[in-house]
Amino acid sequence: MPRRYRVFVSSTSDLAAERAAVIQAIYSSGCDPEHMEEWPSGLPKPLEEIRNRISQCDFCVFIIGRQFGCVPVGARQSYVQEEYSYALTLAMADNSSGHAGKLELIVLIDQAAVEYYGSRPATELSVPEQSQREFIEQLTNASTIRRWRSPEDLAVQTRIELLSRIRPRESSTVVETNAGLIAEVEEHLDDCRARGRVPTEAKLIQFSAHNARDLIRTLVWRDVPTRLYMASIGTAMAVSGHQASLAKQTISNLVNDITPLETHGTDWKNAASPLRKLSVFQYAAPGAVRAVQIGDDFLAIGSYAYLSREIAGNRQLDLRGGELPMMIFRRPHDGFQSLRRMIESTVENWHRHGICQEVDFSALRQGVKGVSSLRGTSVTDADED
Repeated sequence: MPRRYRVFVSSTSDLAAERAAVIQAIYSSGCDPEHMEEWPSGLPKPLEEIRNRISQCDFCVFIIGRQFGCVPVGARQSYVQEEYSYALTLAMADNSSGHAGKLELIVLIDQAAVEYYGSRPATELSVPEQSQREFIEQLTNASTIRRWRSPEDLAVQTRIELLSRIRPRESSTVVETNAGLIAEVEEHLDDCRARGRVPTEAKLIQFSAHNARDLIRTLVWRDVPTRLYMASIGTAMAVSGHQASLAKQTISNLVNDITPLETHGTDWKNAASPLRKLSVFQYAAPGAVRAVQIGDDFLAIGSYAYLSREIAGNRQLDLRGGELPMMIFRRPHDGFQSLRRMIESTVENWHRHGICQEVDFSALRQGVKGVSSLRGTSVTDADED
């Protein structure tokens, strides 16, 4: 059964027609409105009740007009301002904790109110009007807002905002090819840049990582610190010599990919250089998961397929995965948080139990034999097919 989201409706009492339009738009969007018209009258602690109801909602819609509105007993802000401040606090707490189903705020401001306050000096405004003008300016500077001119326009804006925010919570994207995955990653990075939120880190879990080279270059060249986890080719994790050869070639390719960065005057030994944007770890553990996690709101996950095939004249167990489908989940999706915890706990356990070691790039750049030299482990030409 599809989930029904709860939507808190906030406005001053003079906007009765506008509230009715928003409430109907919420119903038509498949959600349930939370509004004071259905509350019992004479609540002894209305502000406490409001906060309790907001905390149980998925979205808050703020209808902002010209009027300042009523002020709760003992408060300095209006009811609408109190509701906005509390909802914003909850939303910021959800964001910092990585909570998947976070509270989201939708701010809808009357264009006539904006024009009214924008055309009058402060000396012509009453004290409540001055407070309302400051509140509108605060909302404009701190929130993504929409403006409306009529109840009908307001209903349309409400549906657009709700549906655009609900869709990512309930849908995932399937990519069939590596090129499709890279296109989704680039779109995500473009969106992050537009919002001023550069991802702090990307994690990739691959096997030989032979097909991940273009994705790694995309991340590193766009200044995203990247940690690649690939199977240790000096152990039984390489199910065939063919996979061992591909893994060795991956390390060699990654070293070569760093060379153009150095030609632009970057010292690869400097901790701030692009080389330090990439860390490669090799794990000696079973598993067939492949994953790409970027920051706190993008995750692609899939699995490899084990098969038996003819290699060098012998029937061997091998692994197929380069162009297998992956599912992309973004942070609002209800399953995102569980999948992210699974990936992060997997990597954490590899490090904790000492079955994951970092590739020593500095040794490789200085010509140490063994294309994928590990700290404590080296792989020589004898491991190739």
